[in-house]
Amino acid sequence: MRIKLSIILSFVCIFSFAQDKKSKVLQVPYYTQPNADTCQSTCLKMLAHFLNVPGKDDPITQIYDIVNFHNDRPDQKVCKDEKGNIEGCNRWNNIIWWWNTRSGYYADKPKEPKLKMKWRILDDQAKTIEHIVSSIDSGVPLLVSVSNSNTTGHFVLVVGYQNYLKNQSSPDFNIVCHDPYGEFFPELQSRLFGKKRYEKGFTKADGSEHAVGAGVEIGIDSLAKFKANDGEYKDQFVLFGAE
Repeated sequence: MRIKLSIILSFVCIFSFAQDKKSKVLQVPYYTQPNADTCQSTCLKMLAHFLNVPGKDDPITQIYDIVNFHNDRPDQKVCKDEKGNIEGCNRWNNIIWWWNTRSGYYADKPKEPKLKMKWRILDDQAKTIEHIVSSIDSGVPLLVSVSNSNTTGHFVLVVGYQNYLKNQSSPDFNIVCHDPYGEFFPELQSRLFGKKRYEKGFTKADGSEHAVGAGVEIGIDSLAKFKANDGEYKDQFVLFGAE
């Protein structure tokens, strides 16, 4: 009798454990970045489209030009390529400035939605997971600055999570993100990025797209800065959220 009771209680515990897992994915429109330098601008457009913020209809290349070359941008640093040609620096302050001027945070007259974007630097994986889950549960995707063996710098948009357990470690917890460059994370072991990011893609009625980089599922470790030249941000999570 005790053995049967023990088996029943074990089954109930396992079932309850499974039932406690939570997943949520926001239905964020996806866009493919038009060239190698516009990942952050593409993520801004996806976020603006989803939250219905002015600028959502701007071409991605126009967002890029404003972020990098507008006279009013807060960070006026000028970058040059190996040949000495001026190129965009994609400075974080300018990314936030673009969002806040369009969302109405910096406007003379209030607009809706009035969501202020700011960045957070987190060095704790558990805190990062909690912050992501909280933001997604509030209906707000997160821009994340990443680096890995495929790139020295890249932006993706986190749109959801899978198999979350509150205050517990979940071995099958995943992040769901829109990667504008395709299946670019090394853990995916895919070649469908870069020039192949458009494969299996098509344009939807609302102007957004479907392609291989939409709804990519990755582990939380993949969002951390990886490269040695990330300096003070190495092994940390750099998140940009609108609150």
